[in-house]
Amino acid sequence: MKRKALFAIAAVVVLAGCGSKSVVQKSPGSQPSLGPYAGPVCLLPGKLPAGTQYTLLGRAIANQQGYGGFAHVNEELAKVARSVGADAVIEKQQKMKVGMWAWARPQVWGQAVRLTDPASFNCAANGGTVYQGSQVSIPQRSAPSQSYDECMSRILKISDPKLRSASMSACDAS
Repeated sequence: MKRKALFAIAAVVVLAGCGSKSVVQKSPGSQPSLGPYAGPVCLLPGKLPAGTQYTLLGRAIANQQGYGGFAHVNEELAKVARSVGADAVIEKQQKMKVGMWAWARPQVWGQAVRLTDPASFNCAANGGTVYQGSQVSIPQRSAPSQSYDECMSRILKISDPKLRSASMSACDAS
Protein backbone atom coordinates (compact mmCIF):
# COMPACT_ATOMS: atom_id res chain seq x y z
CA MET A 1 0.00 0.00 0.00
CA LYS A 2 2.81 2.41 0.87
CA ARG A 3 4.48 1.65 -2.43
CA LYS A 4 1.35 2.62 -4.40
CA ALA A 5 1.07 5.89 -2.50
CA LEU A 6 4.74 6.62 -3.14
CA PHE A 7 4.30 5.98 -6.88
CA ALA A 8 1.21 8.19 -6.97
CA ILE A 9 3.05 11.05 -5.27
CA ALA A 10 6.03 10.63 -7.62
CA ALA A 11 3.71 10.68 -10.65
CA VAL A 12 2.07 13.91 -9.46
CA VAL A 13 5.46 15.55 -8.92
CA VAL A 14 6.72 14.49 -12.36
CA LEU A 15 3.55 15.58 -14.17
CA ALA A 16 3.51 18.93 -12.34
CA GLY A 17 6.83 19.72 -13.98
CA CYS A 18 5.53 19.03 -17.52
CA GLY A 19 3.30 22.07 -17.90
CA SER A 20 4.17 25.51 -19.11
CA LYS A 21 4.96 28.44 -16.86
CA SER A 22 4.63 32.11 -17.71
CA VAL A 23 5.05 35.39 -15.87
CA VAL A 24 5.53 39.11 -16.40
CA GLN A 25 8.38 40.43 -14.27
CA LYS A 26 8.82 44.07 -13.37
CA SER A 27 11.77 45.67 -15.12
CA PRO A 28 13.42 49.09 -14.80
CA GLY A 29 11.01 51.73 -16.08
CA SER A 30 8.00 49.42 -16.24
CA GLN A 31 4.55 50.61 -15.19
CA PRO A 32 2.00 48.73 -13.06
CA SER A 33 -0.44 46.35 -14.75
CA LEU A 34 -3.22 48.01 -16.74
CA GLY A 35 -5.66 45.17 -16.10
CA PRO A 36 -6.54 42.31 -18.44
CA TYR A 37 -6.68 42.95 -22.18
CA ALA A 38 -8.92 40.86 -24.46
CA GLY A 39 -7.67 41.86 -27.91
CA PRO A 40 -4.95 40.52 -30.20
CA VAL A 41 -1.29 40.50 -29.12
CA CYS A 42 1.59 41.15 -31.51
CA LEU A 43 4.78 39.14 -30.93
CA LEU A 44 7.49 41.21 -32.57
CA PRO A 45 11.07 39.89 -32.78
CA GLY A 46 12.56 43.38 -33.06
CA LYS A 47 11.99 46.86 -31.74
CA LEU A 48 9.02 49.04 -32.58
CA PRO A 49 9.47 51.56 -35.40
CA ALA A 50 10.85 54.94 -34.38
CA GLY A 51 8.17 57.26 -33.09
CA THR A 52 5.79 54.52 -31.95
CA GLN A 53 4.57 55.41 -28.46
CA TYR A 54 4.01 52.68 -25.85
CA THR A 55 3.90 51.94 -22.13
CA LEU A 56 6.36 49.33 -20.83
CA LEU A 57 4.64 46.82 -18.53
CA GLY A 58 7.54 44.45 -17.79
CA ARG A 59 9.48 41.47 -19.10
CA ALA A 60 7.18 38.65 -20.23
CA ILE A 61 8.55 35.10 -20.02
CA ALA A 62 6.99 31.77 -20.96
CA ASN A 63 8.56 28.34 -20.96
CA GLN A 64 7.62 24.71 -21.06
CA GLN A 65 8.96 22.30 -18.49
CA GLY A 66 9.14 19.35 -20.91
CA TYR A 67 10.01 18.73 -24.54
CA GLY A 68 8.02 20.55 -27.21
CA GLY A 69 7.95 23.24 -29.84
CA PHE A 70 7.54 26.98 -29.68
CA ALA A 71 3.89 27.20 -30.85
CA HIS A 72 2.33 26.48 -27.45
CA VAL A 73 4.90 28.58 -25.59
CA ASN A 74 4.27 31.57 -27.88
CA GLU A 75 0.54 31.27 -27.11
CA GLU A 76 1.37 31.27 -23.40
CA LEU A 77 3.55 34.35 -23.86
CA ALA A 78 0.68 36.17 -25.57
CA LYS A 79 -1.72 35.05 -22.83
CA VAL A 80 0.48 36.27 -19.96
CA ALA A 81 1.15 39.56 -21.76
CA ARG A 82 -2.61 39.98 -22.24
CA SER A 83 -3.13 39.40 -18.48
CA VAL A 84 -1.24 42.61 -17.58
CA GLY A 85 -2.83 44.71 -20.34
CA ALA A 86 -0.16 44.38 -23.04
CA ASP A 87 -1.11 44.32 -26.70
CA ALA A 88 2.45 43.64 -27.95
CA VAL A 89 5.61 41.85 -26.90
CA ILE A 90 8.66 43.49 -28.46
CA GLU A 91 12.25 42.27 -28.75
CA LYS A 92 10.91 38.70 -28.51
CA GLN A 93 13.58 36.03 -28.30
CA GLN A 94 13.40 32.27 -28.05
CA LYS A 95 15.72 29.39 -27.35
CA MET A 96 15.81 25.81 -26.20
CA LYS A 97 16.96 25.54 -22.60
CA VAL A 98 18.29 22.62 -20.60
CA GLY A 99 16.00 21.74 -17.72
CA MET A 100 15.57 19.17 -15.00
CA TRP A 101 12.94 17.13 -16.86
CA ALA A 102 14.07 17.72 -20.43
CA TRP A 103 17.33 18.43 -22.21
CA ALA A 104 15.66 20.76 -24.68
CA ARG A 105 12.66 22.75 -23.51
CA PRO A 106 11.36 25.84 -25.31
CA GLN A 107 11.55 29.27 -23.68
CA VAL A 108 10.45 32.66 -25.09
CA TRP A 109 10.67 36.16 -23.61
CA GLY A 110 10.37 39.82 -24.51
CA GLN A 111 9.17 43.22 -23.29
CA ALA A 112 5.40 43.42 -22.73
CA VAL A 113 4.10 46.81 -23.89
CA ARG A 114 0.78 48.60 -24.43
CA LEU A 115 0.73 50.67 -27.62
CA THR A 116 -0.64 54.19 -27.31
CA ASP A 117 -2.23 54.00 -30.79
CA PRO A 118 -2.56 50.31 -31.76
CA ALA A 119 -4.68 51.12 -34.83
CA SER A 120 -1.71 52.85 -36.49
CA PHE A 121 0.65 49.86 -36.02
CA ASN A 122 0.68 46.98 -38.51
CA CYS A 123 2.20 43.98 -36.74
CA ALA A 124 2.57 41.72 -39.79
CA ALA A 125 4.13 44.49 -41.91
CA ASN A 126 6.78 44.96 -39.21
CA GLY A 127 7.68 41.24 -39.10
CA GLY A 128 5.51 40.22 -36.15
CA THR A 129 2.89 37.54 -35.57
CA VAL A 130 -0.57 38.36 -34.23
CA TYR A 131 -2.10 36.06 -31.61
CA GLN A 132 -5.91 36.31 -31.42
CA GLY A 133 -6.57 34.45 -28.19
CA SER A 134 -5.71 30.83 -28.99
CA GLN A 135 -5.65 31.41 -32.75
CA VAL A 136 -2.76 32.79 -34.77
CA SER A 137 -3.28 35.25 -37.61
CA ILE A 138 -0.99 34.43 -40.50
CA PRO A 139 0.54 37.46 -42.23
CA GLN A 140 -0.79 37.86 -45.76
CA ARG A 141 1.67 37.95 -48.63
CA SER A 142 1.49 40.72 -51.18
CA ALA A 143 0.98 38.32 -54.10
CA PRO A 144 -2.26 36.31 -53.78
CA SER A 145 -2.12 32.57 -54.32
CA GLN A 146 -3.02 31.41 -57.83
CA SER A 147 -5.19 28.47 -56.83
CA TYR A 148 -6.80 26.67 -53.96
CA ASP A 149 -4.46 23.68 -54.43
CA GLU A 150 -1.33 25.86 -54.21
CA CYS A 151 -2.67 27.53 -51.08
CA MET A 152 -3.47 24.20 -49.42
CA SER A 153 -0.04 22.78 -50.31
CA ARG A 154 1.57 25.69 -48.42
CA ILE A 155 -0.80 25.29 -45.45
CA LEU A 156 -0.14 21.55 -45.20
CA LYS A 157 3.59 22.28 -44.68
CA ILE A 158 2.83 23.98 -41.32
CA SER A 159 4.07 21.63 -38.59
CA ASP A 160 1.86 22.90 -35.74
CA PRO A 161 -1.53 21.10 -36.00
CA LYS A 162 -3.54 23.92 -34.37
CA LEU A 163 -2.00 26.58 -36.60
CA ARG A 164 -2.44 24.38 -39.69
CA SER A 165 -6.13 23.82 -38.87
CA ALA A 166 -6.74 27.51 -38.16
CA SER A 167 -5.01 28.50 -41.41
CA MET A 168 -7.05 26.31 -43.76
CA SER A 169 -9.86 28.84 -43.99
CA ALA A 170 -7.41 31.30 -45.60
CA CYS A 171 -7.45 29.13 -48.74
CA ASP A 172 -11.22 29.50 -49.12
CA ALA A 173 -10.80 33.19 -49.98
CA SER A 174 -8.41 32.48 -52.85
